[in-house]
Order: sequence, then C-alpha cells, then structure tokens
Amino acid sequence: MHITDPTAVGDSIEVLNMDVINLDPEEFEYKQVSVPLEECCLIYQRTNAALRSHSRIHEDFESCWILGPQARGSIDGIELHPYSMIAAGPGSQGEVIADGGYENVGWLVPTHVLDKHLALRGKKRDFLIPEVPEVWHPAAKEAQDLYELGTRIVAAAENARKFLMMATGRGTAPRSSSWTPC
Repeated sequence: MHITDPTAVGDSIEVLNMDVINLDPEEFEYKQVSVPLEECCLIYQRTNAALRSHSRIHEDFESCWILGPQARGSIDGIELHPYSMIAAGPGSQGEVIADGGYENVGWLVPTHVLDKHLALRGKKRDFLIPEVPEVWHPAAKEAQDLYELGTRIVAAAENARKFLMMATGRGTAPRSSSWTPC
C-alpha cells in the first residue's frame, strides 16, 4: 500500500487494522508492505511526514515491532526511539504519533503457532505478550540486526514481485507495492 493523499484514512490487512492521519503540511507519503511468510507475517511501514495512527492487532496474532534508525515518536504517550521494540498481544490497540522518517518492521505470529513451537521444544510460556502495546528497549545491536533482517526480507519480496510481473508480461510493478495481504 502506498498512500500519498493525506485524507486517505483506514486500511487493513487480515492481521492489522489502521487509521492514518497526516499531521504535517509537507508532501505526505506512507508506505506499507506486507509479506506473508510460512507461519507468520512481516509488515514494513515508513512515512516521510509526521502522522498519527490508530492501530489494532488481529485477535489471533501476537506482534513484535522494531523501529528503524530514524524513528521517533510515541505510542500511547510513551516515547519511542530508534531501535525501540513494541510488543503487542492479540487485540491490542494503540495510538502511534510518528515524526517524519519513521520506519518499523513488525513480525506478527498467530498465537497457536507460537504455542505449537513452544510445545515442540517442551517449553512452557513463561512470558506474557502484553495486552496493551508495551515499549521495550533491547540491546541496540540485536534490535538493529532484527530490523535489518526484516528490511532485507521486504526488499527481496518486492524484487521477486517485480521480477514475476516482468517475467509474466504484466508490465512492471508499481514503485511501492504490497504483496497479497497476510
């Protein structure tokens, strides 16, 4: 999804519902790319202008969002910094106010998949994904590595889509696009 109209509000994919409002008089651009993986979904978001977003995670998913190197803003009034991490459980809702240059990568995993993988390893869930979005500050290097892994997966998915469109004679892919919703 690529939005340049600041009055465009409300979009959703199966794992995330969002309303986005432009807060900046500058030219507005918001990009969201969703990449379905085998048992989870990866979402990349970027904006060039300040915005406010009200987001809700689907009831069956748990999520972890890693902010990019220029990300500044807040979620529900809690300040966000580059490489902060936001954990949000099923049905979590939050209001993000982001400065221009904000980017994040979100990993959304169905709760049953997470539970299945823990059970296969003989582990119990000794942690809780919060019911409301919670900001964590992991070690910068690990957060940066996870963020960069996500952006590389998104870039590979966009390149594969462009290649497939050209190979099938359907022209070139739009400059910014999204895979089939997760």
